[in-house]
Amino acid sequence: MGVTGRRRRVRGKDGAWVNEDEYYGGRVISHDVVERHADDAGARRHADDPDYSDSGGSSDGTRRKRRRQRGNGRVSSSEFRLIPCRAFGAGEAPFAVRIAAGALVLMDLHAHLMYTEIIGLLGGQFNPATRTVDVEIAFPCNSTSTTTECEMDPASEVEARRVFNATQRHVVGWFHSHPTFEATPSVRDIHNQHAYQTLCRRADGTEPFIGIIVSPPGSSGAHGVSDISVFYVPQGTPGADDNEPFSLAYEVTGRDTVPVDLVDTMVQLIETHAGMVHRANLAKSFRRNDAAPALDKLVASMRSHWADTARPLWDDAVATRLRPLLLRYFSSDMLSKHAAHTI
Repeated sequence: MGVTGRRRRVRGKDGAWVNEDEYYGGRVISHDVVERHADDAGARRHADDPDYSDSGGSSDGTRRKRRRQRGNGRVSSSEFRLIPCRAFGAGEAPFAVRIAAGALVLMDLHAHLMYTEIIGLLGGQFNPATRTVDVEIAFPCNSTSTTTECEMDPASEVEARRVFNATQRHVVGWFHSHPTFEATPSVRDIHNQHAYQTLCRRADGTEPFIGIIVSPPGSSGAHGVSDISVFYVPQGTPGADDNEPFSLAYEVTGRDTVPVDLVDTMVQLIETHAGMVHRANLAKSFRRNDAAPALDKLVASMRSHWADTARPLWDDAVATRLRPLLLRYFSSDMLSKHAAHTI
């Protein structure tokens, strides 16, 4: 007689443990696989789009990589399973969150430049009196990445903390991208968030540290705008395996003024990624039926973070400094020439 495999269990919307194949009406989400029942119209996946296939899919090499040994444990595909965030009830959120428009724009750009995941740290302040986390700047970090996982370069993390300290800021969060799927945390993301929060725990037990996920294709918000979600892992149970993510609403600050050094930082970011192997081809569209290329979508998404009063100055900066570089380094013509040169 055969042995029946053990059924994996996850947290349901109400917090109760349920079988994974019963969760969300039969939807099973992973970083590399999304299975959908025919009646689950709400399920989404970006990676099945052939026009964005440069970054998606699960190659044999990727599957072998996920089966490799790491330390004392094996990397399991379950680590890439996405766990939908629950919502805090009224007055239950641990703190309020405010994010500067400049930080959102920089994260948006960074996420669009690579077919692999990107990662970085967030600098700002925590006000214990008002219980508010203020994200003032984003610091893109170097990483070792694939389409489904990302590891921060330790030297980049040290440099980020040096920059934050020099400007009297603290590390208040981290960000990364999901290049081909929704802005929902994976099991690994939840574990990372849990670990970061523990490191940032204050004497009063508060853990003022947030996680941000950027999904460049977008789908749940306004058309042409990236999905950007903020999540947090309440420490209600002793181990990370028993914790689940909660979404945090955020207010956008500084929408009326483009910081003087922001465009310079973005130029440097573009030039840094210009020679990377897995840089994105922004001349392509995210989906087959999209009329606009990814570059136009990126420009529209970045513009959406600013108030009307700041948009003329921002539009000028994009037209004169950012768009020419993106066309030069991240267009199909440039990529073809680079490929021919390197063969």
